Amino acid sequence: MSESLFSRATRYTRSPSLDPHENRLTEITAAVLERVDGLPQRIAEALLEAACDHARRAIANGDDDAKAAEWLSELQRRQAILAAVEGLKEPRSLVRTQVTTPKGRFIDMEIWLRPKRPADTADDVVLWLEIKEGSDIHGNQLEVYLQDIAAHKAAQKAVLLLAPRGQSFATSPPDAVAPVDWQTTSTVVAAAAADSTRTAVERWLLDQYADYLREEGLMDPEALDASLALALMEANEAAEAAAGICEHADAWVIANWGVRSNQATPLGGSTEPAFGLGYWANYELSRASETASTTWRGAWFEWGLRNTSELDYINDEDVRGANAFYAGVTFEAKANPAKTVGNELWLNARLSDEFLATWFGRYHRLVRLKYPDELLAQTTLEAQGQALGEWVVEAFQQLAQNAPPQ
Repeated sequence: MSESLFSRATRYTRSPSLDPHENRLTEITAAVLERVDGLPQRIAEALLEAACDHARRAIANGDDDAKAAEWLSELQRRQAILAAVEGLKEPRSLVRTQVTTPKGRFIDMEIWLRPKRPADTADDVVLWLEIKEGSDIHGNQLEVYLQDIAAHKAAQKAVLLLAPRGQSFATSPPDAVAPVDWQTTSTVVAAAAADSTRTAVERWLLDQYADYLREEGLMDPEALDASLALALMEANEAAEAAAGICEHADAWVIANWGVRSNQATPLGGSTEPAFGLGYWANYELSRASETASTTWRGAWFEWGLRNTSELDYINDEDVRGANAFYAGVTFEAKANPAKTVGNELWLNARLSDEFLATWFGRYHRLVRLKYPDELLAQTTLEAQGQALGEWVVEAFQQLAQNAPPQ
């Protein structure tokens, strides 16, 4: 008996120390695949077509004959698996998550497609999906999956790395693991949702799932509309305005809090601050005339401008735009007062003060967010920068006056 939709969707809960984004995405996807007839096969076809395209690009971009021959062999393997999926007529499907492998690892999702009748001669197909939504590849996990799937009884099998388009990894996946993007999956979902032959329940579920993928930034818009076109056309001026605002805010923060201890700098060795998108600056935990509490444990105050898609542990309703200014405190990786026993009431009080517990740039943070449209009451870059600087200093002061007790 399959697990209930809501049991799957609520299995992983959010907390200040745990971001269940990927696990929840996995479970919700599995729940939809289980309940929409034919969708597992359509998704499998789309992912394998993308995997074949990936191999073709590798062949076209290579300049080594031996490597090209290896990629041609890999392309033929992927094409054979795709042909097997396409050859299945109304297959039975099994969708499982957190499947234990022979070596004791856990694959995020398994899609197992089988002939409709035991007497059918078509091959079984198994796809193991390692699902990412921001996290990196862990050690040799993909190499182990390749070894383990080889022992699977299905005749056709593959390991796929499913991640948002453009996500990069510290190490490249093995050639036998095809990187495919979530946007490929969402295209299939959108098409299925528009299929008038589906039941009302299926269409409702697909619409809800499409909305969820859209909220997670994993579904492309239907087309470039007027607002998106204008955003692209004005992107350079917007970036220049952001840089100007950051520069004026920087001057205000220095004058009213203290000098920077570190900041984002341009590529090429320059020590000048790289104001604009992606800017950040670090500061001491108190003004020069004051003494910071030792309970901060080596933390530092910080403000900057960040793409909100990079902010983990934050509820979707707490984010309303692609870029936001942030201001607050950044913690050393192994010395986070927000996780210290005895600081629970302090953390809850800071959350009530509109700070958010988040993670980005390899550090835990406690920050407030301010969106660019909140600066529109001022009509010059200098005034907007000063308003931002005042907001930053106020956030620093609020934290400095409320250090963690432990």
